[in-house]
Amino acid sequence: HCPQGRLAARGEGYQQVLSREPDNQTALRGLLEVRLQQGNLGAAAELLEELAALNPQEVGYALLSAQAKRRLGDSEAALVAYRGIVSARPELLEVWQEAIDLFAQEQRLPEALELLETTLASQPSQPSDTVLGLKLLLGFVNGGLNRYGEAISIYDQLLPDYPDDYRPLFSKALALSQQGQEQAAQPLFQRAAELAPPEFRDQIRAYLQPEINPEATSSDRH
Repeated sequence: HCPQGRLAARGEGYQQVLSREPDNQTALRGLLEVRLQQGNLGAAAELLEELAALNPQEVGYALLSAQAKRRLGDSEAALVAYRGIVSARPELLEVWQEAIDLFAQEQRLPEALELLETTLASQPSQPSDTVLGLKLLLGFVNGGLNRYGEAISIYDQLLPDYPDDYRPLFSKALALSQQGQEQAAQPLFQRAAELAPPEFRDQIRAYLQPEINPEATSSDRH
């Protein structure tokens, strides 16, 4: 038997099990592996959807299903899947990033804005990593819709609650910079670079204009 023949035989074996026991997860996972090895992403996406439905507490299958649908070009189904994940698990900020990226690609950012606002309304008001992440994304989406005033207002609200976090400063600096307000943005980039973890500092300093270097003090500036 050639490898493809062996794969097909394995797939048939799993399908026979599933015809008797449709919810047999061992067989579903086995068939999923076969379909992925065969390069059949459409069938894999359907199996991932079944596994996601059988494991509502596990985000992994739902996320893989959303990603597979996106790769297949079924943006509508992918967005439905992403919405389901972030509604159940709003703290999964990386999933939000993927979802917002797809909303942007489909020119549907107003829907992302609405989803973020609805989710934030149900979150506790006290500062938390989830609230910070969601509000930063809300600012980013507002910026993507050229609503820079709203974006900057969101970042301004975050600054007193998260004084030691570089991200609200950096986000506000970016929004100002995108509006051409470079003079106002530069000191914020500078402060963000000082607060950021070492692995992000160089990335932020790349936004600093040559006359503003990390050693410069306010007395050096004209």
